[in-house]
Amino acid sequence: GQGLVSSDNFAIDTQLPTATIQLSDTALRAGETSVVTITFSEAVSGLTREALSAPNGTLSELITTDGGITWTGTYTPNADVTDATNQLVLNQTWVRDAAGNIGQGLVESDNFAIDTKLPTATIQLSDTALKAGEASTVTITFSEAVSGLTREALS
Repeated sequence: GQGLVSSDNFAIDTQLPTATIQLSDTALRAGETSVVTITFSEAVSGLTREALSAPNGTLSELITTDGGITWTGTYTPNADVTDATNQLVLNQTWVRDAAGNIGQGLVESDNFAIDTKLPTATIQLSDTALKAGEASTVTITFSEAVSGLTREALS
């Protein structure tokens, strides 16, 4: 026999999915949260919040509305934290693409800062036993620099 015989077409996908992580707010204060967006190079499945480390805070469940390429969640910092060096870290072995390829390695977000420690204050009077005609100096000392203090804030 002469001639060529060809097989049916078949697909090859050996490319592993890769990801990037972005936060909508990289300087979080008390009461603030940040939207976390994880974008993959291709659609993936299996991503849960357990795949990410979330230092000094918590991450909501992750959702996708575009078939698994873009995933979003909300990061909420813990109270009483001051830390200028935080990163979310994704363990890509939690995800798999449509061909069954499992992600590899870790992906880190850019650095973000947290300052959820509320300022505290102490008040001291120079004279605590005032008589008619006397005055006392009031000294208010804060745990950190503050702004906006007026005498109306004191009662």
